[in-house]
Amino acid sequence: MSLNFWALHGDYVVIGSVLGAKPLGYYSRAYQLISTVPGMLGHLHNMVLFPAFSRAQSDRGYLEKALLVGTEATAAVTLPLSAWGLVLGPEIIFVLLGPGWEEAIVPFQILSLGVYFRAGYRFAASIVWATGRVFSLSACQGIYGILIVVGAVVGAQWGIPGVAVATLLALLVFYLLLYGLTAHVSGASLLSFVQIHAGPSLIFIVVVVTAAVGRASLLGFDWPPIAVLLGSVTLSILALLGATFVLRNRLWGDLLYQQGLAALRWYAPPAEEEAQDHDDLST
Repeated sequence: MSLNFWALHGDYVVIGSVLGAKPLGYYSRAYQLISTVPGMLGHLHNMVLFPAFSRAQSDRGYLEKALLVGTEATAAVTLPLSAWGLVLGPEIIFVLLGPGWEEAIVPFQILSLGVYFRAGYRFAASIVWATGRVFSLSACQGIYGILIVVGAVVGAQWGIPGVAVATLLALLVFYLLLYGLTAHVSGASLLSFVQIHAGPSLIFIVVVVTAAVGRASLLGFDWPPIAVLLGSVTLSILALLGATFVLRNRLWGDLLYQQGLAALRWYAPPAEEEAQDHDDLST
């Protein structure tokens, strides 16, 4: 079996072999839930962004801008989901799966922290693939496969939460490797990685804090899980709207902020922007 197989299924194989079928069921269901959004974004990258990157593979300036803008936008979109999964994991599992799935809560909360890493590496991989660095991409996938298997074997000593932590760490390493490779291909500086995550990190903090406060408050009223979930998410969204009013594009980045205003018909791009050669990034 190839290293790609182990990268995709190594944790499943280890859990099934070491811990048994029942823990595998809890883990796999948690894994499937947190993989939904990154999977959808991955299809978007393949259909829309990959062709654009392929046409511009020799334009390092365009690829650098695409990497920075795309990474910032991906982080801003997915980090709130990570925050909600971390804080509201018990309610999400109960609402989506029903009672009897309590063992899936902790793995789900841990794996939720990797939603951004999954979406981020798919975006970076689309640039690497479009520029023909197939061998380098395969090497990164091989390292990821090894880390998944070794980490799962070690983490299994602490049950499926231990495997979830090992999977999260392997995913982080894989994402950092791919971003570093993409930065090399596009000419982006590694310092830019820190800079473009300033706003999305603040988004994550706002959502975590407000969701935690909302959840604690609503649990005190003995509300059902669906009400706690909706109330906490609503409070977080209101807090994000307030932060957006204060910080504007410094919170979401230029792309998402302008797209949001355009959706509300408060913003129209200048005519010169529409005439650019590589306008696929705005789709």
